[in-house]
Amino acid sequence: EKPTFFGIFGASVAEILFQQSTMAIVNPQLNAIASLVSVKLDENNYLLWKSQLRSAMYSQDLLRYVEGSSTPPPKKLNANSIEINPEHIKWKRSDQLALSWILFTISESILTQIISYDTAREAWVALANAHASHSNIRILQLKRDLQNAKKNDKSMLEYLNHVRFWVDSLRAVNEIISDSDLVLHTLNVLSSEYESFITTVTMSKILPTFFELHDLLLNQERRLQLLPPKIPAQ
Repeated sequence: EKPTFFGIFGASVAEILFQQSTMAIVNPQLNAIASLVSVKLDENNYLLWKSQLRSAMYSQDLLRYVEGSSTPPPKKLNANSIEINPEHIKWKRSDQLALSWILFTISESILTQIISYDTAREAWVALANAHASHSNIRILQLKRDLQNAKKNDKSMLEYLNHVRFWVDSLRAVNEIISDSDLVLHTLNVLSSEYESFITTVTMSKILPTFFELHDLLLNQERRLQLLPPKIPAQ
């Protein structure tokens, strides 16, 4: 008998993990989720996981089940009927599919946080409540790291890669830094040997994009390396 998405709860974590692997075999949509969500939720990546899973669910018309905009139809056709409403069954299947996507994309250590919930919405809210405060701290730390970024003795490529990492990490959690702000911040922390370069860039009518600045700075670094060393003043 093929496993269904019903009856998951009340099972142990080990049983749920086994059902996850079995579900992926019998349901091609669960195979697809692995290519759409590249991370499994753990204690440190809630916003990245949420961003990826929301996009994946939206593409499959499942987002409404976790966000609460889709409510279950009546279980019975009418008050006097003993027959189950087909629309209720249809809704329940879709809701359980959304729930299975959540289960399929979280780590074993997180499973215990939602093991008692029966609907996708309940599990989604529980995870948000458990991880939102940690995520805000993470955003604050990323912004602080970017603000305090210094080139120091790093090569220009290393420095720019660090900046790119912080910016991409923030964008992954929907914290967008404008390209012009990023360019000005990158220039602002450079040493005095780049002063003439900074003046030229900032005085131009149109600022380069960060992508363009990346190449300009690498070229400028190479030019500076070719200059003869300065002789200290006597």
